[in-house]
Amino acid sequence: MAANPAAFPSSQHHSGLPRQLSSITDLSAQQQTMCDDIIELVAQAGKTGEVPSVESRAGFWALVFADGWNTNSTNRHPGEIPERRAQEEERKNAAPTLEAPPPNPNAARRAGAPAYLKPNLNWSRYSLTYIVCDENGSAASDQFLRLTNGLTIAQAHSDAIKHFDKHESRRVTEYNNELGVCWGRSRLLTHMRTCGFANNQGLEVPQGGRPTMNAGEIPINTGQLVKLETCYSRIQNIIGLVHDSAAIATASRGVRYADHRET
Repeated sequence: MAANPAAFPSSQHHSGLPRQLSSITDLSAQQQTMCDDIIELVAQAGKTGEVPSVESRAGFWALVFADGWNTNSTNRHPGEIPERRAQEEERKNAAPTLEAPPPNPNAARRAGAPAYLKPNLNWSRYSLTYIVCDENGSAASDQFLRLTNGLTIAQAHSDAIKHFDKHESRRVTEYNNELGVCWGRSRLLTHMRTCGFANNQGLEVPQGGRPTMNAGEIPINTGQLVKLETCYSRIQNIIGLVHDSAAIATASRGVRYADHRET
């Protein structure tokens, strides 16, 4: 069972270490592999298929040491993933008429006011629907939606999916990367503290597992990683379900007279 995120320290700082590491060039080839499991965990959550390699390690450590961070700096936990913003969920692509007579006093519901389409994913029912919203992000009736500039409803839905997926992928990927960087920095600081670095010895990964962490250090909690779910992945699941249903229907049909023909 994953640890309670609320119990995690919000930051970590080890001062007084005799050496300061600030770049991947400060690490040996072996040291650069100490966070391969973190690379894999973040890749699995983001469905990138990335595996530890020279290139992925270089990118990971570049983020660890980004913005001038070094092993004498504070390592801060990113907290919870930011909430989605309305403009990231919704795609402006149409104009509604009046919500209802008499003229609606709400300017966001006036005739010709901007309308937005927001994909609505139901993970348990394998469904994808769309919600019409006004410019305040409030749901509006789709019966008053009027498409403009020759836009079809299929095009509007496609644009809404691409808009949502683009921003959702960025939101989840950036957060998971920040979480992975936090874990990588914590592991680096922990190794510096426990692997003889205080005596100016090498920072080599010990045999037989990870060193014991202190209470003030930030452990890996895979429950904090956010699994990337997009409209595209949901559509692929629905397509797969349709194909499976067709195969089941074919296998489950009754025996026909034609099946008794002599061949």
